[in-house]
Amino acid sequence: MGDAVFQMDLETSLRYALLREVSTTKVIKGEQLAALRAFLNVIKKYFPFGYNSTSFINNLTNLTSSDEVQGVQVQVLVQQADDSGVFSTPQRFLGCQGSANRFRGYPCSLWRLFHYLTVNSVLLNVSNRKANPVEVLGAMHGYVKHFFSCSHCSEHFQKMAAERNLTSVSSLEESVLWLWEAHNVVNKRLKGDTTEDPEYPKEQFPTRLRCPECYGEDGAWKKKEVLKYLKRMYGRYSVRYVGSDTKVLFPGLDR
Repeated sequence: MGDAVFQMDLETSLRYALLREVSTTKVIKGEQLAALRAFLNVIKKYFPFGYNSTSFINNLTNLTSSDEVQGVQVQVLVQQADDSGVFSTPQRFLGCQGSANRFRGYPCSLWRLFHYLTVNSVLLNVSNRKANPVEVLGAMHGYVKHFFSCSHCSEHFQKMAAERNLTSVSSLEESVLWLWEAHNVVNKRLKGDTTEDPEYPKEQFPTRLRCPECYGEDGAWKKKEVLKYLKRMYGRYSVRYVGSDTKVLFPGLDR
């Protein structure tokens, strides 16, 4: 399926995060709650919800306005959203499906979710000079630190964020490239690891086959071309709806 981004993977990633990570936290308060608020804020702004999502995301953000939240409260809201047609797909992976259940899946989809959010923060803030350049990256850092269920993955990401000066990112486009570079660092580190899917080996992304213009004659990255490629791949209008009920996403299609 190449570099395609599927609505099914984005929706499954979000539900997995909320149901299997956030909801399993008994009491969410303090720094954890601040991280959850930041995560929900970028989801509310940039996630490709359908037209029936307003009450769901508002209920979630209202819930986190208190001093502490019970994880089970988040679970109830997500389950209600599933029952009321907020999501357009079944909860399974498509582009992130591995050759076996232990491969790819949620980690793959979480990377795609945050790539999508960084790119669309650029595309939706073209005229907003006051937009926070680390809004999405900061939300990702907080989520991975406080909720991501792979503890050593979280530690690696936090260390990389410090070493690569995440907080010094100065523009939205730079945030897209920061995450792209970080993802390639992780791919390089995990190449040959026992977690690598033999049918989907870790590669530097995008490959020369997918984006020949992203490479210079000496093999160095041409970052302007990489940025263009990422915008094309992760832009909202490039998302594919295989397996989605498009009537949930686009009002009027059921008439």
